[in-house]
Amino acid sequence: MSRTVFRSDGPHPPGDRQGASVPRDPDETLVGREADLRRIDSFLAGTSAVGGTLLISGDPGVGKTALLAAAASRAADAGMPAWHATAVQFEAQTSFSGLQQLLQPVIREVDALGPTHQEVLTVALGQGTGPVPAHEAVARALLALLARTTREQPLLITLDDLQWMDPTSALVLGLTARRLLGTKAGLLCAERPGTGGFFDHAGLPVHLLQPLNDRAADALLVNRYPALAPKVRQRLTAEAQGNPLALLELPVSLTDSQRTASEALPGHLPMSSRLQATFRRLGAHPWAGRAAQELRATGGHREDHSIGSGIPLTPQQSEIAKLAAAGFTNKEIGERLFLSPRTVSTHLYQLFPKLGISSRAALRDALDQLKEG
Repeated sequence: MSRTVFRSDGPHPPGDRQGASVPRDPDETLVGREADLRRIDSFLAGTSAVGGTLLISGDPGVGKTALLAAAASRAADAGMPAWHATAVQFEAQTSFSGLQQLLQPVIREVDALGPTHQEVLTVALGQGTGPVPAHEAVARALLALLARTTREQPLLITLDDLQWMDPTSALVLGLTARRLLGTKAGLLCAERPGTGGFFDHAGLPVHLLQPLNDRAADALLVNRYPALAPKVRQRLTAEAQGNPLALLELPVSLTDSQRTASEALPGHLPMSSRLQATFRRLGAHPWAGRAAQELRATGGHREDHSIGSGIPLTPQQSEIAKLAAAGFTNKEIGERLFLSPRTVSTHLYQLFPKLGISSRAALRDALDQLKEG
């Protein structure tokens, strides 16, 4: 079984940024996650035999996305294909958006289903016309598709940020999750605890992803920032409280002399506005608030809630934003710009933090503010 590169729940520092050391070996181990990976291996073994569902629950930045990526890597090593969808907050009101993202790569397989299931999924996926199908009917059609897909080999389905899944997709997937035994399809979901949502968790197994212990946190810092002095690593470990995202991001704002301890660290660790925006985008509100306090204490930029990070939109993002603000769906935008709905979704995911918003409804005002600026 190959090893997997650690990735946090958000952007990680590129290798040329102020001494960060990016792993050169794509098989590098997830630091401090040996027990969690054993749980993943056990789940994949069960999936290959009879199918099943597992929920990964953990705080923002703790590494849920990394564990999903590791699962997909391990599945690929075992010859098991994987389908993936990442729910995004601003699409929570778009019916079946999560299901559309999940099934977009295999949309042609729907044509091989019986006429009833084919019609139901075609409408749900925005490829046909007709009345909106009931959740139960869509779940049955999805199960038929999964049964067909897993005749020859098992399948892994990964869902990230389940708490933001649109209600229709969440309800369908919740129904499906309880009926996977015997299909050789495994559903692996990641979510934040206590955030609600429409996915029915009752009776499903949950794996709680804990913060890293001090030893693993120190090892992660050594791995990614080998130039850090031991006492600097100790300070960062204490500040990060086992959060991998914080461990990876906090050293970015340190000077070279602070990294090597030739210059004492200040009482308030320097934090960049980019780091603040990253925590805010992930919904890590305590960390985002702390970053804002540190920026104020060190004379950094104030938190800006109006137009986000100030990073300019690309021409394509601007056009997508204008169409989305005008009320066009991702499918309609894609047809106009010759893009897939999933690509449109990705662009929106990238431009929303730039505008400092988290919902489609706020697009028009945000774009107006940019014009005025």
